[in-house]
Amino acid sequence: MKGLYKKNKMSGFSLIEVLIAMLVLTIGLLGVGFLQTLSLAKNRASLQRSQATDLSYQIIDMMRANPLEAFRYPAGASGVIAPDSCNYESSRPMVGALTPAQDVAYWRCEVSKRLPGVLSTVSLENGEITVVLEWRDLNKGGEKNKNSMTRFETRGSL
Repeated sequence: MKGLYKKNKMSGFSLIEVLIAMLVLTIGLLGVGFLQTLSLAKNRASLQRSQATDLSYQIIDMMRANPLEAFRYPAGASGVIAPDSCNYESSRPMVGALTPAQDVAYWRCEVSKRLPGVLSTVSLENGEITVVLEWRDLNKGGEKNKNSMTRFETRGSL
């Protein structure tokens, strides 16, 4: 019976072990939080690029649908498009043939809703259409670099 009980045997955790475990857990949770923040920023950038792709193809398709008047599109579609700079309801009639000016007004409204403050350049040379959309991406340069622009270029043929 002498060997059953030892008087000096310690059980449980020491305070140092608990503190180290809490430190490791805290560092892990901070890493997960940082990755979540980074993921949200990248998802926003991806959404903006998807919107730019859709808008670029939209104006190219409008020009393809009206090839005899395609030369009129670049002048109206190029320039800075301010947020909420249009009356969306009156920009596109419900029925009838659309003029290039109506197409461009509708497209500019779509751009102002999806990518506010974008600079657009649309050109048509020798049957090749080039659409360039540029916008300030705060995820790229943040407040420190307000001149950080994302440039998206799409080419198509008439």
